[in-house]
Amino acid sequence: MRALPAQASDEAVTLLTAQTNPFEVNAGEVRFEWRAKSSGWGRRPICSPPPSLAACSYLIKDVLEARLQPGHHIYDIRGRGRDYAIIAIKEALEAGYSHCFIGDVRDCYQSVSINSLYDLLPLPRLVIGNCLDYRNLTFREQGVSHSCVYSHGPEARRWNGPQGLLQGLPSSSIILATLFNSLAAHIAPHDCHAALYGDNLFLAAQDGQTLSAIIALCRDYFAEHPAGPFDLRDHPGCVEPEEGFDFLSYFISTQSQNISVQMSHRAWSDMEDAIDTAVQDDIAKGYECLRDAEAVIRDRFSGFREIDDWHTQLELRLHKAADEVEGVDYARLIDFDLIRRMGLPTFHRPSFGR
Repeated sequence: MRALPAQASDEAVTLLTAQTNPFEVNAGEVRFEWRAKSSGWGRRPICSPPPSLAACSYLIKDVLEARLQPGHHIYDIRGRGRDYAIIAIKEALEAGYSHCFIGDVRDCYQSVSINSLYDLLPLPRLVIGNCLDYRNLTFREQGVSHSCVYSHGPEARRWNGPQGLLQGLPSSSIILATLFNSLAAHIAPHDCHAALYGDNLFLAAQDGQTLSAIIALCRDYFAEHPAGPFDLRDHPGCVEPEEGFDFLSYFISTQSQNISVQMSHRAWSDMEDAIDTAVQDDIAKGYECLRDAEAVIRDRFSGFREIDDWHTQLELRLHKAADEVEGVDYARLIDFDLIRRMGLPTFHRPSFGR
């Protein structure tokens, strides 16, 4: 059911169930598209698996989640999402861990050695080969008519599509968490806090010397990882809480010894653009109050539950949008009354009976 659209019929679910078998080769095409990275540097391939492969991936996800005992640094898994990572960072800052580092693993998903998954994941080799090994899958780039098929051997052409751990598969996040679950033990002798969300890493210590030591340990950990090597990138590197920093689309800063949490500038700008578009749509449809715009506002705010005064900010934004729609409706009324008082002809909607 998770692998199909919400409106899928019971018959479609039954049919997909019969077709879903992670022990058999998946014959469907995996579509992908190149998307710009949030950093603005480079692109990454994002995959859209066919329903049969997506269903197998959900099965893998459930199995790995049931087996994983996540370290305190692991997030982006069931029950420990982005907001939990932000809460942990806020608590670390409040406890005096004010020397901070933010980085990410360069091309993390694409850098995963597929051969290593056969040894590192608690899954049957046949399942890994059929559902996770990109070399056994067929890809089609969005907007390109021909299929891009990976093949082995010296005559194989250069592969320029998805590789490593495929982003877009439901199981990819839990696989990455499984691979990097040992990071906490690697830096355990030091008094520090760590939060790893996918390939995004936050480190905090009470002094600069300890922070430098754990950064070096983390670099070695990723560079020597059996599923890698991986390159820990300074992005943006060491940050000052007094000046504030972005992490996972939140902006965190220290203000008068209090920790402030807001949306990042980019997240706020994207939200405002979406709201403005929805408000204009409501106005264009002649609505006298919020309709679609209210759903957009609530949806956007639901993704940022940890901002300060969340409920108050939500209500203020709803009121502002409502004022915009009602203001336009009031202006329409004033214009109509002005035309009537000037004796100009007016046009009424036709009546279709009482």
